[in-house]
Amino acid sequence: MAPIQGMPTDTPEARYMAALTRTKNCVERCRGVLKNTFRCLLKDSVLHYAPFKAGQIINATRVRHNMCVRANLDMEDQEEQADNDVPDLDAIVSNVLEQGQARRANII
Repeated sequence: MAPIQGMPTDTPEARYMAALTRTKNCVERCRGVLKNTFRCLLKDSVLHYAPFKAGQIINATRVRHNMCVRANLDMEDQEEQADNDVPDLDAIVSNVLEQGQARRANII
């Protein structure tokens, strides 16, 4: 939504601008909280995924943040624990590669 500049006060356009400004401030604060909590969102400030996938990642971090807030959990402790629970990615990639090769062989 684009801002409208130079509108007199007490007009629908001025009310639109006030609502747009409040909404934008809220969204920016939310982005800041998520970026500070989930470092995967901070990397290079560049979109590393397709827009749909990036939206899924952002939604997942938002849901996790809200769950931690409602459960009164310290999110910093959760991040440290999550870092310790990272599975061996090489084994996962190797397994996926083998499965893909087996499927390709079945197709051929």
